[in-house]
Amino acid sequence: MTRKSQPCGTALHRILPTMLAALAGLAGAGAQTAPYGLDGAEPLGPFLHGAMPRSTPATPGGGNFVMVEAFPNLRFTDPVDLQPEPGTRRLYIVERPGRIHAVENDPATATKTLLLDISAKVQNNQDNGVMSVAFHPQFGQPGAPGRGYLYMYYMAKGAPGGFYARLSRFTRADGAAVFDPASELILINQLDTHQWHGGGSVVFGPDGFLYLAFGDEGYQGTGSIPSTQKLDDRLFGGAIRIDVDNNPARSHPIRRQPLPAGLSYTQGYSIPNDNPFLSEAGAVLEEFWCVGLRSPHRMAFDPATGRLWQGDIGYARQEEINLIERGANYQWPYLEGVLPGYRAKPSPLIGFDKTPYFHYDRDFGTCVIGGYV
Repeated sequence: MTRKSQPCGTALHRILPTMLAALAGLAGAGAQTAPYGLDGAEPLGPFLHGAMPRSTPATPGGGNFVMVEAFPNLRFTDPVDLQPEPGTRRLYIVERPGRIHAVENDPATATKTLLLDISAKVQNNQDNGVMSVAFHPQFGQPGAPGRGYLYMYYMAKGAPGGFYARLSRFTRADGAAVFDPASELILINQLDTHQWHGGGSVVFGPDGFLYLAFGDEGYQGTGSIPSTQKLDDRLFGGAIRIDVDNNPARSHPIRRQPLPAGLSYTQGYSIPNDNPFLSEAGAVLEEFWCVGLRSPHRMAFDPATGRLWQGDIGYARQEEINLIERGANYQWPYLEGVLPGYRAKPSPLIGFDKTPYFHYDRDFGTCVIGGYV
């Protein structure tokens, strides 16, 4: 049994206008101080009382949410990610074919600046391409070691029988306006033999560590061998947590390389000492923070609570939203959402069972693509 995931992939470009609209709407907020209002901030209740909606929420004045075009004078090709540059009014628009543009957060702007173009390296078809970027927490801070670092997850050409799932760091030199393509430092380069389920969300946590979610390499039902529920093969089917600052007080060197030897490799980072799956003998890939994910396209940290939210695309019946926790097992492929999956539950189980925070059936909606807090 197989199911093409193409509708999910082609939906990637549709999420950006909504995000652009939201950010553009915030641009002018708080610009003036009025002689009235509250003396102090009042606590806010949870959005929709903490309940995920089963239908489109209505605005207080009636009607549904409205989408407006944030930048009517600009066009982009397959935009899949948007990130505000720290300390500025600029937004980075990430195009799936391998380009990053910067724009001012102003609906009247008609100018976009090309910051980085690695399209010649990018495998850009099906579920592939550039997936996401993240700024180092020190980005833009004068004199800080990470002041010019941008991290990118993308699919790279050149692998025999497939391509590479790659995490890289690019540098913007002091005083430079753009990133140097030749500055690329490859941190993770692992063989990927399928066109689907690359995952792709890269974020920094409140702890300063980098988190990256990988899909299951395109596993389809009972007819193939899943690249998940494994700790000794490659970094697929879970989220990882790494120390890109290589702080010896918090982390230790990499002790195991992904397979196959000679094609897949990792370098340039350390393993946090409190990651859940550790082996001094190098029996496991210690990067894993959790396992059991299928096609996790987006993650986001809640800045107020530090909780990590993640949306995971289902196979044919259910979509799910998860709270990502240390050592958790999100149950794919033995469960899809809360329904029976396509493989027996492993024994012994890696980590502990963790059910979705929220799940929905295909009669409500299809692929869960976005998800930001």
